[in-house]
Amino acid sequence: LADFDGDLKADPGLYSDGLSLWAFKLSGSGYAMTLFPFGNPGSHPAAADFDGDAKADPALYQESSCTWLVLLSKSGYALNSLVAGSPNCRPVAGDFDGDRLGDPAVFQYTSGAWSVMMSGQGYRPTVFGFGSLGDQPAAGDYDGDLKADPAIYSYSSGQWTILKSASGYSPATVTFFGE
Repeated sequence: LADFDGDLKADPGLYSDGLSLWAFKLSGSGYAMTLFPFGNPGSHPAAADFDGDAKADPALYQESSCTWLVLLSKSGYALNSLVAGSPNCRPVAGDFDGDRLGDPAVFQYTSGAWSVMMSGQGYRPTVFGFGSLGDQPAAGDYDGDLKADPAIYSYSSGQWTILKSASGYSPATVTFFGE
């Protein structure tokens, strides 16, 4: 979910890896279906407003080449790329530094290492360990400070762990279906 049409409402969307096709239902168009060809097999979707125009930009992470491909809406969906990450990574996008520009990030699912390329720091990677094998990465502004907070979901424990930026990245946990 992301706001692809800039009306301040999240638009449901899917990416079909096999078809290399995005499908959106844009809220500003009465949830009419919009199909958008973009991608290659083996790519993982991640969308954020990378160009600061209040519209989410379709983005893909190609694990085999460690390359981000981003279509910037502000530039007529011009293709931009960034090599970032390492093998065995999953993309995570969000505005981690609060400058209203999406920041590409990757989570290495075999080691739990994160690498966040913040736009406000010239896209130099900030690397930290958070998570472990089998965890699912997520990012969102869980504390309301306009910065994306790294989060993981552990399938084995049913627990979310969130590093909240407003509290110095101290971990907070939420458990579902357990104790």
